[in-house]
Amino acid sequence: MKIGIISNLSKGARVEDLRGYNRVVSFFLHRALRDAGVDAELSRDRDLPAVPRVDALVVVSASGIHRLREEPLPAGAPPLFLMTDGPGRGIRQCHRPSPLCRVGLGVDPGYCYPEKRGDGPPVVLFNAWNKLVKDGEPDAAQDAAVEELRRLVSIGRIRVWSQNFQLGFEERLWRTPGPGVGYLPWVEICKAYRGADIFLDCTPKVLELGRVEAAAAGCLILHQPTRPTSGITSLEWAPDNIREQIDLSISMDRDPERISKRAQRAFRWPDVAARVVDFIKEVL
Repeated sequence: MKIGIISNLSKGARVEDLRGYNRVVSFFLHRALRDAGVDAELSRDRDLPAVPRVDALVVVSASGIHRLREEPLPAGAPPLFLMTDGPGRGIRQCHRPSPLCRVGLGVDPGYCYPEKRGDGPPVVLFNAWNKLVKDGEPDAAQDAAVEELRRLVSIGRIRVWSQNFQLGFEERLWRTPGPGVGYLPWVEICKAYRGADIFLDCTPKVLELGRVEAAAAGCLILHQPTRPTSGITSLEWAPDNIREQIDLSISMDRDPERISKRAQRAFRWPDVAARVVDFIKEVL
C-alpha cells in the first residue's frame, strides 16, 4: 500500500523547514511510515487537485482541507482521509460515513529531551491561544494568566519566555516586530522547551502537540481543563485559581527526567503511523 500525505511540505523537506504543528505532524508521520516499511510520499497542498499515484491520501494541512472543500478531487482519485487537529489527533474517511479513529500524537526524542536547567528563577514558557494572536480577541482566562506572570516577573520569582505573543515583560523568542509573530522554526521551539521549566498554555479544550513536546523536554505543563491528559505531567488552571496553580508549579519539586520519560513513552510516532495504517486498511 502506498500512502500520500497532503501537507505544506515537499518531498525533500528537512527538519529545518518545519514551522507549525501540521508540518511537524506531516514530517514525522511520513518518516515513521517509511521506517515501518510503508511506501509514503509527501505532496504539497498547493498542487491540489493534482495528487500522486497512491492507494490512499491523508490530508494533514488546514489549507489542504479547505481547498478540498472548495474543489473536490475528480472521479477516480484515491480514497481521501482527513486528519483532524482536535484532541489527540484523529483520522476519518472523507465524503463517506466513517468513524473517527484517534491516532494520537508523537514526539521525537532527538529534539524533545530535557537539558540541565540553569540557576536562578524558573523559566515559564508562555504559549498564547493562536486564535487570539491572529484575531486580537480578548480572553479573560489568558488575561488573568498574563497579569499573574507580570506580577511574578516584577518580584523576581520567575522569568517568562513568550513563544508567540508580545506581553511587554517577556524575553521574546521571535524576531519579527509587533504582537502577531507567526511561527517560530520548530527546532528553535524545541530548544526553548529544553530550557524552560514550566509550559503555560492558554489554548482551551485540546491537547496540542506543543504540550506533548514540552512535556517530553521535561516541562511541567499548566493548562486549562481538557482531555485527554494521560502521558503528560500537568496542573489544570482557571482564571479563579491561576495564582495558586502557578505558585504551586514554581514551588513543587519538579523532576524533568521523570516528566520526560513519561511523555516519551506515551507519545511515539511509530505508534501513530501504525494506527493510521490499520485504520486505512480497515476502511478500504
